[in-house]
Amino acid sequence: MFEVIRDIFTLRNTMGYMLFNGKDDFLGRRVYVLEDVARPQGVKIPSETAIWEGEYWLTITYSGRFKRDMPLIYNDEKTLACISGDKRFDGVRQHIGNTDADTEACQLLGFVRNKTGVYESTNCFNLYLPFLKDIIKNQIDKRVRLTIINKQS
Repeated sequence: MFEVIRDIFTLRNTMGYMLFNGKDDFLGRRVYVLEDVARPQGVKIPSETAIWEGEYWLTITYSGRFKRDMPLIYNDEKTLACISGDKRFDGVRQHIGNTDADTEACQLLGFVRNKTGVYESTNCFNLYLPFLKDIIKNQIDKRVRLTIINKQS
């Protein structure tokens, strides 16, 4: 259902855009995504590495850190973590923020991007969260598929 197409890879961050059912304007505008640096499968530098390319689940749970319901990305149903081999990411969320300084493996969402980050993040997130809640409430297991694809130029 959801896809993140990563198309910009730098030494500081990874950027891309989100699709829902193949459409990039599902909120009326394109949704951009900023993450930490994308590294090879199984390589993780804590707080400086994006989750790996692949298939994940997306749901909404309460975040103790943010004190609100937030999207959670995971591929391990038992732990709700993102796992590859012996490496794992816990608490990977989609949330508001602008640059790599605002994320620790999470995906930051925004309507505008430039070389350093994503912007209009609050506006984007405030439209995205109810959209996602509406999609998830109609799913039997209260989650939707998220595919992350590294698209090298």
